[in-house]
Amino acid sequence: MLRYSAEHYMDTLLTLSNNTVKLSPMVGAIRFEGNKMVIAFLDGEELPVPLAWYPKLYYATPLQLSQWHIVGTGNIRWPELDEYISVTDLIS
Repeated sequence: MLRYSAEHYMDTLLTLSNNTVKLSPMVGAIRFEGNKMVIAFLDGEELPVPLAWYPKLYYATPLQLSQWHIVGTGNIRWPELDEYISVTDLIS
């Protein structure tokens, strides 16, 4: 079994796919600005995403939007809204 340091996981996670290694940045925070969601990664990068891509989020209340959590290797889920976003797909 391979073991990695905590620093390794804090910087990036390795995702193996078809014998290639893809680096998946880890989500640190999410904020909402107008009609967009800004995903902030632990490495300092940010990714603005139009809420129009996710109607459940677009029509959600501020309280519902604030109830997200990270699943697996950096995917985002809003259980009450039944919404799941793959960060890997967003950055591909």
